Amino acid sequence: MNYASEEVQRLAWCGLIEEHERPHIWRRSALRLRPGCYGESLRAARRGGCPSAVKQIEKDLHRTFGSVHARGVRVPQAEALASLRNVLLAYAEHNPAIGYTQSMNLLVSLLLLVVDEETAFCCLATVVECVLPGHFAPDMAMSLIDGAVLGELLTAEDPELMAHLAELQVATALITAQWQLSCFVATALPLPVLLRVWDCMLVEGSSATLLRFCAVLFKLHREELLSATDAGDAYVILMSPGHAVADARTLLHAAHALPWADKLQPAALAGLRAQQARLLQLRMPEPHAARAVGVPAVAPGEQGMPRLPPPGATAPGTPPDRRPASRAEGPAGGAGPAGGGRDSTGAPDASHLFEDRAGAGEGRRAADGQPRRSAHGYG
Repeated sequence: MNYASEEVQRLAWCGLIEEHERPHIWRRSALRLRPGCYGESLRAARRGGCPSAVKQIEKDLHRTFGSVHARGVRVPQAEALASLRNVLLAYAEHNPAIGYTQSMNLLVSLLLLVVDEETAFCCLATVVECVLPGHFAPDMAMSLIDGAVLGELLTAEDPELMAHLAELQVATALITAQWQLSCFVATALPLPVLLRVWDCMLVEGSSATLLRFCAVLFKLHREELLSATDAGDAYVILMSPGHAVADARTLLHAAHALPWADKLQPAALAGLRAQQARLLQLRMPEPHAARAVGVPAVAPGEQGMPRLPPPGATAPGTPPDRRPASRAEGPAGGAGPAGGGRDSTGAPDASHLFEDRAGAGEGRRAADGQPRRSAHGYG
């Protein structure tokens, strides 16, 4: 598997990944499944291989792209629905232990604005199996556990805010579960900002990245939440927190700057999850009970997150042609500057971003020091 280099991680957190490079970067950051896995899974699903998922997928298809239209993006309805159906059916067949759950349709709808069907399939597997393993189970145990972990971290960061929400009896874990399961598609973030968040999520491959963005959304609405006089007011604010976010780089910098590097290291995060699971009397799914899942492990003396310049500044070593774009970003990810190379699939070639650099780490690894592997479909 090819892992994002430290340069790509830095560019993602600085909001400097170019629109025409995004499809290639997402593809290279995704799980590398066995060649032909997508086509085989889709054909098997069409032959009736996952009947339990088909009915729910069909029910959700026609209500998926409403939020996309609200973002000002024109989506060819029939074509989009066919691609969405294909990816969801293929994944339900590919991973029958999980099958299809609601919110996967939102993830794939966003992916299909940027990449082709097969890449969307691999990226969905990455989110479900690597970024948020255990979250898509029917009991939502890991979502509730991570919500409790986030609550503990926020209580230490801002006790006044969390005490106020507790007094109002706001179930913050249920709110953050929705944010995480939709990977913020359901937060009303503007599309250009949402794509930047996904850049960070996919190149990091870590649920800890999502915890950082969840925390920042609470902090951005701090004053409004403190002014809320009942739970209803607070829920209205938290159901669509993305409306207040206009600038992607400010959001990225705020998430990156949270002083949680030590707490979100794999072993520390696993300990926090185990503690909250005991308090909630929930059983952690096997992958979490057996190993830590969080931000990449780093060598002694290295920082757990790439160092960033302040908002508005240019990343150190950034060439002149990689300054922040002033134009609005579109979703297609294919209409970049002229002259960009393309890989064998026809996507713009950004392979130079994945070349090893002197002193760079060995790539993202699980807590046992080995590269991430899917439980499904590897050759």
